[in-house]
Amino acid sequence: MPSPRVSEADWYTAGLNGFGARVDQVVPHGYPAYARILHPARDERGSEVRWSDVAAWSGKVLHPLAQFYRIAGRWEYEPSNPVGWPGDNPDEGSLPSQQLRVLYEMLAGHTSTPDRCWLTVWDGNGNLPEDWRRTAPRVNQPHRNYYIFERPLTEVLEFSVMIDRIGWDQDPLPPSMFRLEAIGPSTEGEEPPDRAEQHPNELASIQSPNQWWPQDHAWCVASEIDLDSTVVAGSDDLIGEITAHPDLEAFAVGSTDDLTYDGDKINS
Repeated sequence: MPSPRVSEADWYTAGLNGFGARVDQVVPHGYPAYARILHPARDERGSEVRWSDVAAWSGKVLHPLAQFYRIAGRWEYEPSNPVGWPGDNPDEGSLPSQQLRVLYEMLAGHTSTPDRCWLTVWDGNGNLPEDWRRTAPRVNQPHRNYYIFERPLTEVLEFSVMIDRIGWDQDPLPPSMFRLEAIGPSTEGEEPPDRAEQHPNELASIQSPNQWWPQDHAWCVASEIDLDSTVVAGSDDLIGEITAHPDLEAFAVGSTDDLTYDGDKINS
């Protein structure tokens, strides 16, 4: 069940500069730095591809405020446009599992309260239980309402699978599928477990939190339901690590940058 402690999000709501897709309308203003993590697209075979691959294919320019539909050569609702990118669009409103794991491991080193984090989920997700809708309190933000949950940072991926699979008729996945901490150091003379085998890539279907932050508010993360990128606010060091990580396609952005279609002034 969601937590009744909706007041834990008051600071977040107060830090938003209204409703929209500007960076400081997705995460609170006032942080030293911000990053935009691009959600991967897919090629015709269903394999993940970076936006840089799509830009190379189309001859467009990838830059911090690039919009996928501009570099893909088609509008959002024309995926079968024969002159546009032949693969699939990036997911909106959810960071994929592989990128989510990389991010939460990185975030753990930038908070004093990794065992106590707050996560919100948009109440409009159609698979959420009806009793939540009847009884659970909500975080009220401009034009969006959210349920709020308390979890340790190490459970963010497990939580994201749970939210996606609520209502599915199947057994839950074991905790070892999610927690890298479950992989202990190898004993002398033994090979360490294979990470890909321990944490298979089949966790493609998840719903990551729409917003999450630690109790000390050292950083915050948002995957706004209408955006195909995730925004992180935090220290200069954190944002530098995110934008430099080889497994993330990320750019530093400013708090007033526009993440809408009109924000891409370079590609037409």
